Amino acid sequence: LDFTGTLGSFAQVTFIPGYYDPARVETALADIRAAGYNIVRVFFDGSYHTPETVMPGARLSADYIANVVDFLRAADRHDLYVIVSSGWLAPTYYDIAEEPCASDPADPDYATQVIEVGGELFDICAHRAAEGFNALYMHRGVVDAMAVYLRDVLDALDQADATAFATLFSLEILSEPFFAATQEPFSIEQGEIMVRLFEEKTYNMDVDDPANQRQELADDASRYWLGHIVDEIRSAHPDLLLTAGVFTPYIAGKSGYNGVPFDENPFDPRQPMRVSVLNESAVDYLDVHTFPVPLRDLPAYDFGMDAATAELDALALEKPLIMGETGVQKDCHPELTDAVDVMVEQLTMSCDYGFNGWLFFTWDIQPHLMWNALDGNGAIRDAFSPLNWPTVCETVSFSPDSHLYE
Repeated sequence: LDFTGTLGSFAQVTFIPGYYDPARVETALADIRAAGYNIVRVFFDGSYHTPETVMPGARLSADYIANVVDFLRAADRHDLYVIVSSGWLAPTYYDIAEEPCASDPADPDYATQVIEVGGELFDICAHRAAEGFNALYMHRGVVDAMAVYLRDVLDALDQADATAFATLFSLEILSEPFFAATQEPFSIEQGEIMVRLFEEKTYNMDVDDPANQRQELADDASRYWLGHIVDEIRSAHPDLLLTAGVFTPYIAGKSGYNGVPFDENPFDPRQPMRVSVLNESAVDYLDVHTFPVPLRDLPAYDFGMDAATAELDALALEKPLIMGETGVQKDCHPELTDAVDVMVEQLTMSCDYGFNGWLFFTWDIQPHLMWNALDGNGAIRDAFSPLNWPTVCETVSFSPDSHLYE
């Protein structure tokens, strides 16, 4: 189950000094284990690590890391595994992200750009072909910085307490990576552009050309990002499982992976990273998030349609597949008993697509638009407890060279 701290509304504050609550953690993890669950997922907030919160010469807050270690120790006491999900890059690593603009001779793909944030002007190293969220996967400096940051986090946890570190089931290198249709290069809808990832390559971005290469660019950027970050982490922690949890195109009102178009759903410009690219990458397992929410023009939610937008109906699974986030919105199912029934159907139907693990979102966040596991005196907690529902799907097996083979 998911356990995330709160600060008035949803926020990734679980480990922030001053908000981290060891007693609450102890109670929650004890309750989770008593209900028969075996894993929790928490968010690691990189934005807390700033020059004001770290010691001189350091990049990570010692107090923040100590809170994470305390959580892992508590999980170990209660025989629970932990998935740590990463968010945005820590500001103390921005200097690495800026390195492409400091190269001599100058790198033609990058240029220093002045931006205004909150009335202040900042110099940033900008990728000439990629803006905003899209630069997360194409900007060499940002990709390198993210890889070093995640490796450093894992190093710090391992060095602080190797026994506690062993409770980590996996690292989610980014929660729900997506491309944005409103930012370059995908906001370019005509002509060709050159992008240098593994090598210099020209892509046809013309949305009116059936042979356009917009999706090819998104897939190449995904491979570039995954390859660099996974290699960096594996160099230091070869046995730690890695993944990147993605939502389905359905959630963003898309019919599939169609080259990050804007016009298919102008209310949501996001298109998630492609599951098939993750399937062929070096991550250890797949994590696909689905929520039973009907689209605006449909009378009801259709799990088969949802799965099809992510190509799960045609995907030859090479890795284990879990549903790392699922839950029920209160506005769609205002009655808790109905929410439970919907979740039973959701999990049962997922078996036909190869799912063999589920994490409910969330354990105890209040107030929230989603039902949590403790609402109604723990109605959802009890309904999905392995003590009451021990086998959702038949057991699946994997080849001996799989990281999850046992």
